[in-house]
Amino acid sequence: MKFFGTPQAAMAAALSVASSTAFAPMPALVHGPVPLSAPHQQRRRRGARGTTTGLASSRQEDAEDRIVSLKKSWSDQSGVCLPSEETEAPPALAMLGNLKKKYWKLPPAPEDQFIMTGDIFTLFLYAFTSHSINDAIVGGLLEDPSLTIPEAVRELDPLQTVVKLQTPVWVDLASNPNVPFGNPSVDHALEVTARESLMNHWGILLSTEGSACVALCTCWLVAGYLHRSFSFDNSTYCGGDKALTKTVETWATAALLLAWCAAGAEGLAGHFPALQALVCGQCHPPSQVVLTQSDLLFVVDSLTVLIAWRWSAHRILNTFR
Repeated sequence: MKFFGTPQAAMAAALSVASSTAFAPMPALVHGPVPLSAPHQQRRRRGARGTTTGLASSRQEDAEDRIVSLKKSWSDQSGVCLPSEETEAPPALAMLGNLKKKYWKLPPAPEDQFIMTGDIFTLFLYAFTSHSINDAIVGGLLEDPSLTIPEAVRELDPLQTVVKLQTPVWVDLASNPNVPFGNPSVDHALEVTARESLMNHWGILLSTEGSACVALCTCWLVAGYLHRSFSFDNSTYCGGDKALTKTVETWATAALLLAWCAAGAEGLAGHFPALQALVCGQCHPPSQVVLTQSDLLFVVDSLTVLIAWRWSAHRILNTFR
């Protein structure tokens, strides 16, 4: 410690110290928050992240708790145990779920609108012509006044493989030996036999042109959708063998569906008298649920029509591609 001898010297020293302190340069004032150093800034960021994460986690936990409480309240009220994420499904259900995801997927929507429209138009023509042309020809020849019944039968069946022109055993040849078929009763029996053998006899579902067309087109569209026959890869943009193979596969499924529907309609109409009288199905006994020969030929012959159309369309479209 420094001591001064006189009071005047002490006073002079104090004044010099005060003057030096008063006239010293002041530090500049900083407006706003004081900048922090790098370590302080990192600590502050970590604290903010921790706060945000903590809030999000707390909100998620609250939502999960609410869901669990709702499930418990629902199970208590209805008595049904709702599945939760923690409980695993049984192995059988898991296997069924995997099989459903792998194999039970619906096919895509039809792509080739031209082929699908051509199929419907072809089946429409086939249904109407198969029901009308044959019966019109047979009925016209049998009702032609310029032809006798035996002559009309020879025109319809030249080889006599369906209708035999033999003299019936009950005809008295002694009374009319030269013209056995000149007897009106014999001609009528021959006409009935020709109509029964040469004209079509449809079942209930295929009895008219409209019902046959609707049933055939519906079964074909369903089978084509399941077999993906209306996609470009199976109709136009593929080889001829693949197009024909896909046509045969689709026809097989459609034929089974149509046969099942026709047999079901026969059985349904046979067991309900009101429906039987409405559709004129009284000729079939209730216990007989079969398809007629005309029904089978109608279903089988549709394959040739579809093959001819699909093959022609495939060749023509690939020629200009």
